Amino acid sequence: MASTTAGWEKMQAARSNGSLDPTWVQSLNEGYTVLRQTFRSGRTKSYEWRRSQLLAIEAMLRAEEVKIAEALAKDLRRPEAESTLYDVTASLAEVQYALSNLHNWMRPESVSTPTFLQPASSWIRKEPKGIVYIIAPYNFPFYLTFGPLIASISAGNCAVIKPPEQCEASSNLIKELCEKYLDQDACRVYLGEIPEATELLSRRWDHIFYTGNGLVGRIVMEAAAKHLCPVTLELGGKSPVVFDRGFSASQLKLAAKRIANIGLFVNAGQLCISPDYILVHKEVAKDLTDALKEAVGIMNPTRDSTEHLGRLVNRRHYDRIKNMIDTSGGQVICGGSAAEAGADAAKCFVPPTIIASPDLSSPAMVEEAFGPMMSVVPVDDLDSAIEFINDRETPLALYVFSPSSSRAKYVVDRTSSGGVCINDTAMHLANPALPFGGSGPSGFGAYHGKHGFDELSHKRAVMSRSLRLDVERFPPYQDFWVKVVKCAWVGPWWPSFLTAAVSKLRTLHRLQSTAAHAARQLEASMRRLLAKLPQASSPEQVTLQMAKLDTRLGLIAEELSELRRSDRDVKSMSSRVQDLQKLLYLLQAEVIHVEQMAASWETVLKAGERSKMHCGVSRLQSSVQTIHRQLDELTQQAVEGEMGDPRSNPDYAPTHLEATLEAIKEEGTASDRSQQTLMAQGAAPNIEVMSVLQGRLHFFQELLRCVTEAVAKNDHASTLQSIVRHRPQNPKRAGLPALSARQSPELVEEPPQMPPPVEQVRADLCESSPLPPDRGPAAMGRREISLAQMREEVDEERKPGAQQRFIVRDATQRATLHTILCGMNTALLLPCRQPKLPSSDCQAPGTSFRWAQ
Repeated sequence: MASTTAGWEKMQAARSNGSLDPTWVQSLNEGYTVLRQTFRSGRTKSYEWRRSQLLAIEAMLRAEEVKIAEALAKDLRRPEAESTLYDVTASLAEVQYALSNLHNWMRPESVSTPTFLQPASSWIRKEPKGIVYIIAPYNFPFYLTFGPLIASISAGNCAVIKPPEQCEASSNLIKELCEKYLDQDACRVYLGEIPEATELLSRRWDHIFYTGNGLVGRIVMEAAAKHLCPVTLELGGKSPVVFDRGFSASQLKLAAKRIANIGLFVNAGQLCISPDYILVHKEVAKDLTDALKEAVGIMNPTRDSTEHLGRLVNRRHYDRIKNMIDTSGGQVICGGSAAEAGADAAKCFVPPTIIASPDLSSPAMVEEAFGPMMSVVPVDDLDSAIEFINDRETPLALYVFSPSSSRAKYVVDRTSSGGVCINDTAMHLANPALPFGGSGPSGFGAYHGKHGFDELSHKRAVMSRSLRLDVERFPPYQDFWVKVVKCAWVGPWWPSFLTAAVSKLRTLHRLQSTAAHAARQLEASMRRLLAKLPQASSPEQVTLQMAKLDTRLGLIAEELSELRRSDRDVKSMSSRVQDLQKLLYLLQAEVIHVEQMAASWETVLKAGERSKMHCGVSRLQSSVQTIHRQLDELTQQAVEGEMGDPRSNPDYAPTHLEATLEAIKEEGTASDRSQQTLMAQGAAPNIEVMSVLQGRLHFFQELLRCVTEAVAKNDHASTLQSIVRHRPQNPKRAGLPALSARQSPELVEEPPQMPPPVEQVRADLCESSPLPPDRGPAAMGRREISLAQMREEVDEERKPGAQQRFIVRDATQRATLHTILCGMNTALLLPCRQPKLPSSDCQAPGTSFRWAQ
């Protein structure tokens, strides 16, 4: 804090005592006037002008790459490869991304308009702010100058650039290149030191974009406050690394390379997002320290020659880093401030330095390093590292290294930072689609890509209304119109009981989707287990297994017939039905296994034997489907008889149903994992456990369906249910034949009578079907049949004499019939048969309707 206060006083003294060149001031005044006139003319707002300036920047970066590298080598002793990658190539990526997306960024954004404001339309215009003042830092003078400039030009602004005074060669080259390639009426560059920067801050700008340290950031905000000028501050801070345990040896070495490269080598660690210190689990602290030391040795193989390494910008920064190392109170693992380690004050060079277990109150752990040094701090666990980070100022970047994505997410969820990179350092900065900016002391505002365009654009709200219609909202106010406007503005749009019904139905619909997904997962798990079962040693063994399955399926069919004939207690019937569901899924799995075994012997069997085996498998599959269909009918009866009114039974509340489904899913996941573990150990798979879960889930799905229908019926929300859950299916998508040739049932009006219950309408409709009972609507609604069988049944219903007559007594029964025919009660019709009934107000008595396509 003392050094910060001293620096503040030094800068204030320089601001008050500095003198300005009158010629420079006159140039600033003339340039400021020209920029204002250019912006007011509207020339910078066009897409063509913005694109031309971005293309000029691209051409400049490609043509002047060598000059840029030479200037950086002169100012920072930067290696040519680093200059090419981190200044030229990074800027090229930014400008190319802007050129590719500029047209979309400029397009007005349409937004919705509330009902009470109709007729009207609303949209958001992205407009430039005016003149943007860009203050660039010294560590990456080209990238951190042209990055904000690209955002400013993309947004249609004029720009004034103040290059860093610490890098004389780079600043002069920036001014030369901007005057050569860019429109001088819209972009000006002014060189200078603290007095010139102070004069520039005293002018009225439309936005100030500053990249640097927090000390100067406070001065920038102080100057901007006088004109209420918006500010973007890209500052810095101590960016931590959280290093978890659990890495393999190769992963540990790669992670150490990634940390050391950005923190110690790139631009000599002079990055605002450079990893400053590492919070490492104490169990792997020594391993990480050794890996970092090894990585430094690999990236700096010739310690005697340091020409390929960057330098600190000046002697003041060299003394600051040297003082941090000397007063750290920790163990210097490599590097250091001594001449024996390679430090050179004359060349402003400090070798890559790693300090283990420093004093937490030393400058090395309090101030931002911004140089080639890094501290390693052991911690007990992730919670200790999180607490350590949260006790300090919000960093500009946070780096998390962990082999577990869940533990990495745990750290990210419980900390705050400007940006996060997992298992790497600084690479999030290279993605132009991600925003780059700080939070709190590390800055505010963000740029890169569209985020920079939005940062330097004004979002102008526009609404266009018609003069043909309006409500009475003017004085003197009338109570009726006030209520109308209030209702149109905030609702409610429908009665509360309908709102509750919609919410409940949506929850049930979500549970149905989740249950269907769980059923698919269980089926996939079952197939994995079946693939591991032992195969038959001979065709005779396959035939014997088929005979056993045929016998067991016959026993289930007999028990189903007995259940259908007997009048048992509802609860005992429900329990027995669940047991049969589990047993049937087990037999179905064994049938699939028999089919696999039969397929494995196809090539060695004669044609007659192969055909006989195919017939046996088909017979088993047909038996399973038939039993499934009959068992589904009993399941529906058992569920409906046991359920009653789901509104008064807490066992059928959506929360209880969701808990039941989650329990089935968790049990299925655990069973699958245990089976995989046992099979890996050489044990045979046990398909019985998975079959039990499949049976439970099937019964639960039937329960969900019945609860949904009961909720819709009891809450008088059948129409809403058709919107929420039952969407009409297009027969063309299912590949079914057109149904337009089907004979039309007639609608006959009769005197109003008491409407019959829905169950009676269902029974009447089933009795009127020309098909046999086992192939009528009650059976077709849920059984699985092939496409050929569907076509056969449709053709049979088209025969002469198949016309049906429905007696429609009143509007209530018409609505009930409409609901049934539209597929709300899926046990009546196939999903593909969706009748299209005319409305009651346009239907003449006695007219007929045809089946929709």
